Amino acid sequence: MWQLAKHPVIEKLGYTPPKNEIHGLFYDHELIAGDLFVALARTGYLLDWQSETQLKKFRPDCMAMLSDQPIYFEIERGNQNRAKLIKKVQNYFNYFRETRQMFHTIFVVPDDLHDQILDIFRELNAPPAYGVTRINPFIGDVLNAEILSRSSSLTLSHLLPGEETD
Repeated sequence: MWQLAKHPVIEKLGYTPPKNEIHGLFYDHELIAGDLFVALARTGYLLDWQSETQLKKFRPDCMAMLSDQPIYFEIERGNQNRAKLIKKVQNYFNYFRETRQMFHTIFVVPDDLHDQILDIFRELNAPPAYGVTRINPFIGDVLNAEILSRSSSLTLSHLLPGEETD
């Protein structure tokens, strides 16, 4: 419908288009979020899911509960500059300092952005709870795809109750 928003038939149907134009990057972002939700739901471990939930002064793309700690997901498509990516990581640092709530943050990114996110984690000395993973392998095998932090590697299966961690 949003692609046809300016068509007279849409107006006759009473559809009110969004105030801002919806563009391809938004569509791609939401498609990945939907694929991520389905992949997590199919595991049988997903206890809760929230999209665009507000946390203090920022809004994570998605939040999933697979165990007793939330996992915040940032879906990046490569259209944010380095300063904005650094700010996103710092927002999570600030949120932890303010709340002392334990959580994991995972950036889900295309291959060409993977190393840049890892560099940001290293630069900011991000703890192991901050990870980055590649979109396609993660969606394809959400529990076993590699998630890299600045100093280690893990999978979502490591975060599940009763699973051994390395």
